Amino acid sequence: MSVTKTLETTEQYTVSLRLQVIDNANASEPWGTGEERRSIAVHHDPSLLPGFPLRLGHGGDSQATLVDLQGSGHLDLVFGDTDGFVHAIDPVTRLELPGWPARTAPTQVTKSHAGISPGYEPIVAPIAVGDLDHTGNLWVVAASTRGKVYVIDASGHLRSGWPQTLNLDVYVPPIPRPQLAFTRMPQLGSLSSPVLYSLSGDGKLQIVQAAWDGYLHVFNADGSTFRNIQVARPPDSELDPGAHWINDHKLDSTPVIANLDGHPDIVIRSQWTETTSSGDLAPGGAGFLHAFRPDGTLLWIAKMPGIVEYYGSAQEFLTEGAEDETAAPVFPGGTDQVASGPVLSPSYLFNSDGSNASVYGPLPGSPTGIFLQNAAVCIASPSSCPYSDAELQNFLAGNLPADAPVFFTTGGVFGRLGIPGNLSYSQPGTGGASLASALLFAGSGFAIKNYLTAFDAVTGASTPGFAQQIQGLDFLGSPIVVDVSGDGQPELVVGTDSSALMAYQSGGAMPVGFPKFTTGWALWAPSSGDLLSDGHTDVVQLTREGYIFAWRTDGTYAGDQEWWAGHHDEWRTGRYGVDSRPPGAIRNARLSSSKLTFTAPGGDWYDGQAAGYRVSFSGQPVPATAPAGSQQSITVPAGVTSVTIQAVDQAGNLGPALTVSKSGGH
Repeated sequence: MSVTKTLETTEQYTVSLRLQVIDNANASEPWGTGEERRSIAVHHDPSLLPGFPLRLGHGGDSQATLVDLQGSGHLDLVFGDTDGFVHAIDPVTRLELPGWPARTAPTQVTKSHAGISPGYEPIVAPIAVGDLDHTGNLWVVAASTRGKVYVIDASGHLRSGWPQTLNLDVYVPPIPRPQLAFTRMPQLGSLSSPVLYSLSGDGKLQIVQAAWDGYLHVFNADGSTFRNIQVARPPDSELDPGAHWINDHKLDSTPVIANLDGHPDIVIRSQWTETTSSGDLAPGGAGFLHAFRPDGTLLWIAKMPGIVEYYGSAQEFLTEGAEDETAAPVFPGGTDQVASGPVLSPSYLFNSDGSNASVYGPLPGSPTGIFLQNAAVCIASPSSCPYSDAELQNFLAGNLPADAPVFFTTGGVFGRLGIPGNLSYSQPGTGGASLASALLFAGSGFAIKNYLTAFDAVTGASTPGFAQQIQGLDFLGSPIVVDVSGDGQPELVVGTDSSALMAYQSGGAMPVGFPKFTTGWALWAPSSGDLLSDGHTDVVQLTREGYIFAWRTDGTYAGDQEWWAGHHDEWRTGRYGVDSRPPGAIRNARLSSSKLTFTAPGGDWYDGQAAGYRVSFSGQPVPATAPAGSQQSITVPAGVTSVTIQAVDQAGNLGPALTVSKSGGH
């Protein structure tokens, strides 16, 4: 098999099968031979878990959340698909858990057709899972592209009060649809993950859902409204001279939870966009970041200057936005900073008051930025191109500025690649110069190159060994920060649209066993966790072609504390440092006359150590003394014949409750 192709993990495993049928009477004629071709990938990866990859049969655009839904003692793969099913798959049996899959509502069509089923409302964005009521019971939260939010219990049943429809101020256009210049009215739909967080401060989680109607919908667990926050257009005073608005009401990114003023706030990158375009690619422009208190009070709007802006694409949420926000306490002081950016531009870091703190990537005035802006002028208006024919020929010969990455449809993450040390910020990007040259010299064969960047989060300087060229675009995705080599130090793990899952150590080297072959295109970020509760970190990724991959790595629990899922965690908060992983289930419990003994869960599922145990015979938690997998004993007062117990971790997350009597647990 070939090992010389540029796209190694796409090409080196490919075998083409050809079946020829020849008409002997006309063998010498062009029509005398018919041929059928089929390309397959022949590949064996011993690091795949037994039975993987699984063939889903539906589009795996979403990615898995790794949680123990039913107290089995190991983690399940929970995700939605584009046929409207929500799956919960046991990685040991590779079967759906009892009661699963669940499904969304039937897709409503304008006109039905005999023999064609429209199926169910698609789920594209990753789902969230959390203990909404702070009781130890997990709930699955999913949003469909048709603008509904679903809450499902651990047995696959829809919760009362759900689904909720995201349809405030939705515009229904007349037919024929009018031309609305630089305007996209509020629509019914969503392409964002639900975000779970206790905005009320009582431990119960609210659900924050961004939608195409231009609102942040905040719900309580029972489906009642906590708050509806409209993300309005910034004031006209924000516009630069000669610029105008793209009036796009939609919210496409997943909001981030950030501590801006001593309590959790909500920050989102809107689709309100500044441009100088008359309907094409244009230099300049800007995106905007909006910060709100949970009660809807606007804290600030931050302007993010762009290198170029593109209006008129068929997929405007990609070419005008779609970069998720992330937050972390980058500087001392007790508050968070927030990172986001406009399209085809750098990402910016903002302080808790909305002022700019740092920049990750090339600024508009950099050589790469200037080349990209000038290329935009040449494409939109060749007669106004600032380059002479000789300069264009020089570029065409390959003499280009530095291919500094700009960011397009991807999100960033925070994490510590070298411990101790400053936080790093990493984001997949597209080479600004290679992109400009490919657009400027269409048909020339210039390849658009893609990279994984890593910056010192404080200074914005590139970290040694980065940027690294990667195989394809990490479309709508981001890296995770997790140990996969076994040295205890986190690596950056990133998927792409070109059959590869790659990993990079802090100096840019690729650990042994990478890249992984995925057979196709992955959206969003992969997920990591100790699937089998054996002390090793596993990595899971779904592909749009409908395959589920799960790889065992040598990584350890200690190295899986940084950023382990899309938008950081199971709650999809986007905030570094959030602990969303509760203790696991208590197993093998026995109650004697004076002792309750059981196999201890961990503080994070079945790893680490719980902080303590809530027991029904005491008003105070009993401290945990045994690590995960060991036997824990608790002294029981005389006369107690039944005990209800559940583990609690340092963050106050609860494991599932178990009632144990002298005849056993239930």
